[in-house]
Amino acid sequence: MASVQSTPKTGSVSASTKSDPSLTVEVITYDTYKSAAKCLLNAFVDDTLDKYLFNHIKDHRQRHKAELALYEAYLYSHILRGGLCLGTRKNSTSSSSSSSSDASDSEVSDFSCVSIWAPPDLIIEDGYLTLIRSGYLRVAWLSGFEGFKKIFTQLFNVLSNTKDRVLGDDNKYTWSLIYIGTDVDSRGKGYAKHLINYMFKHYIDNNNYLTYLESSATSNIPIYKKFGFEHITDVYVYNHNSDLSLERINNTNSKVINGKLGVNYGRLDIMVRGSNKGKTPWKKGEIFKIHNDTN
Repeated sequence: MASVQSTPKTGSVSASTKSDPSLTVEVITYDTYKSAAKCLLNAFVDDTLDKYLFNHIKDHRQRHKAELALYEAYLYSHILRGGLCLGTRKNSTSSSSSSSSDASDSEVSDFSCVSIWAPPDLIIEDGYLTLIRSGYLRVAWLSGFEGFKKIFTQLFNVLSNTKDRVLGDDNKYTWSLIYIGTDVDSRGKGYAKHLINYMFKHYIDNNNYLTYLESSATSNIPIYKKFGFEHITDVYVYNHNSDLSLERINNTNSKVINGKLGVNYGRLDIMVRGSNKGKTPWKKGEIFKIHNDTN
């Protein structure tokens, strides 16, 4: 595979708590991405899509290594290609380099919350050297042939095709929230809300851009709606050669009539936040027209 697309899901967030006004936002770098990956691994420990991608690996330690390698690759590849990775630390007064070396050698992250964002101008086409540098070769090796099919064929193809199909030309003026996850012990403190609002304030709203996300937790839909997101549709990640059957139940949603979530398929809810700080409902093609009329 010569291209790694903007990838999946968003973990538990909280829109009901007020974040600490002293909380600082840190840009994750090559020096700190491994610690940030451990935060995401912890945040998605019960995620159904994550379980589907790796449930064929029976050895716990091997599965742990494969999962961590994937989060490391997500972070590294987005840093490498011009994405923006942000985090808040468990001790926000610590410096960005104070514990990065220690965290990389332990199983505990010093980040409380981590997010990965893809800008409208993200470099999409990757050469094989970029894939290797990002760690995807290691992901494939640790995940085995079955994992390779799930991640590189099923997941990435679904995500790439869905985003292009949903957004169309509006993709050129859209930030994508690739991942956001809060450490289990840090939930309910407003860290995720702080990171999301930081992006809205400094990168998205001042340019009148859209925001796109794919959430693997249906329970998060009402929370994201409080940020101005609309639910657009859902998609499923599964082996199309299997006997899994989908039934369309309305214009946007579908359901699986056989199979078990997290065992033989994964599910993602597609959401878009409109322009004008999310106050204007998104209508396909309008933001493209607005930006091109003003250029």
